Amino acid sequence: MAYESNESGQNQVYVQSVPAGAGKLADLDCGLRPRWRSDGKEIFYIAPDQKLMAVPIKLGSAVESGTPQPLFAMPRPSPILQQQGFNYAPSKDGQRFLVNAPADTKDAAPPQSLLLQTGKRI
Repeated sequence: MAYESNESGQNQVYVQSVPAGAGKLADLDCGLRPRWRSDGKEIFYIAPDQKLMAVPIKLGSAVESGTPQPLFAMPRPSPILQQQGFNYAPSKDGQRFLVNAPADTKDAAPPQSLLLQTGKRI
């Protein structure tokens, strides 16, 4: 199981075998939003500098973690996205990522409004 906790005073990513006590707890690094690669051999998370990190994981009688590697800079999510949880999803092989990011509005079309008839006169 991978999770984030701020019980140390800062957000950190942890990996623990389930059931608890079946394996050693691994403290990966400061970060948020851990996600597993589908084969369970790597965890991704967002570091405090907004970089998406990848950490190799070896599960067994103990949880072993490799050295975190930065993949790319993540765009800062809007406050609404921060409250909604994950703003990225890795592909099954961990080679591509879908990132939910605010649109670049400088060249965007103006917002459109849609009025639906509700049966009442407006």
